[in-house]
Amino acid sequence: MHNEVFDLSLELPQFSPTLIRAVAVLVPFGAALILFMVHQPKPRAAGGMLLATLWNLVALLALNLLAAQFGWWHFNASKATFLDIPTDLYLGWAVLWGALPMLALPKMRLELMILILAVVDLVYMPLAFPVVQLESGWLIGEAVCLVCAAIPAQLLGRWTRDSQHLYARVGLQMLLFTGLYFFVIAALVLEVTHGSWTRFLANPVWFNILLGIFSIFPGILAVNSVLEFARFGRGTPFPWDSPDHLVTTGPYAFIKNPMQFGASLLALIWGAFLGSWELMLASVMAIAFSASIAKWQEHSDLEQRFSDAYLEYHSRFRNWIPRWRLWQAHSSRLQLIAGSRFLAWYKQQNPVFLTLEQGSTLEYQSDERAPELGIDAVARALEHLNLVWAALGWMLKLPLIKTIVKPWFTASIKRNARDSREL
Repeated sequence: MHNEVFDLSLELPQFSPTLIRAVAVLVPFGAALILFMVHQPKPRAAGGMLLATLWNLVALLALNLLAAQFGWWHFNASKATFLDIPTDLYLGWAVLWGALPMLALPKMRLELMILILAVVDLVYMPLAFPVVQLESGWLIGEAVCLVCAAIPAQLLGRWTRDSQHLYARVGLQMLLFTGLYFFVIAALVLEVTHGSWTRFLANPVWFNILLGIFSIFPGILAVNSVLEFARFGRGTPFPWDSPDHLVTTGPYAFIKNPMQFGASLLALIWGAFLGSWELMLASVMAIAFSASIAKWQEHSDLEQRFSDAYLEYHSRFRNWIPRWRLWQAHSSRLQLIAGSRFLAWYKQQNPVFLTLEQGSTLEYQSDERAPELGIDAVARALEHLNLVWAALGWMLKLPLIKTIVKPWFTASIKRNARDSREL
């Protein structure tokens, strides 16, 4: 049940639905196109604009679906809709809160820019009646949309343009691309094919559990690949925000394309979970694209940027097939606490590309990077055994798991160090 719709017919002029929808899409798109041609922004800035717009595509879709449930507003349109949302309003809104402010007001303070966007919405939305039918809670909905869509979109765009707040933009990108495929694209496929989000309820319980288990490894692989880009490449997976250094560690020491590999497996599993062979087919097509056109472009770019170092790395791997044991150009150094049980066990596993030392601390050193200590050192050490142990190490490095395990691990290290001194 919708809340009572505000009667605006006597207070404001009414326009035809066709005009309302045309203005909603043509004005922001036209203004953005003209400003783009005039300013011709640099690749990083253009990439930031694209990310800001994509963020809104994800956030605004979710928020407009919630709007009808929470009594903010609903739409009165029957043609050219996506999940009952007029596509022209949806796309125009994404550009209005995404690329357009970065083009029109690139240096303006964020607070003032958000205030301008809010004023534009407060003026336009009542005038968009009867296409947009406001309900009693619409001002609350407007505030929620600004906080969840406009503000993070502009922050992501600005941080990308200015190369700021690396880990924050990595986190936002991960949320963005997860939502883009697993929500927006999935919703589009289900809408076109008349599929259902609740199809998984008809699956046998064992089948859903099995899919959940199968998703663990590709999920860990994909997340750690992104984190490795940030830690050692000082960049993100986004093409216009790519790392400054060649990343060959972590998952990249086992497979050339761990992000695509992990994300593609997750996409196939998601399609199976939703019972949509069309979504699974879309995943296969994405894999084919990544394995052909994208691979060719990526190979050419990496060869140009990193020359012999990349060519040597490239020659050690087969496409889309992980190695059982890692490969790296140089040996690393691992210092383990003398007399510890972990040291005795670890020596028996025959680690590769690693020099072992005994000392009073747990420390991992590779190339000229800063040493990794404690649980990070153990996770790195496990990479030098095989792919299964490496996956366990990557799991330990996930922020939530690391936070949970770290107190116990720190206490264990201190106990081993004390025992070693006593010996």
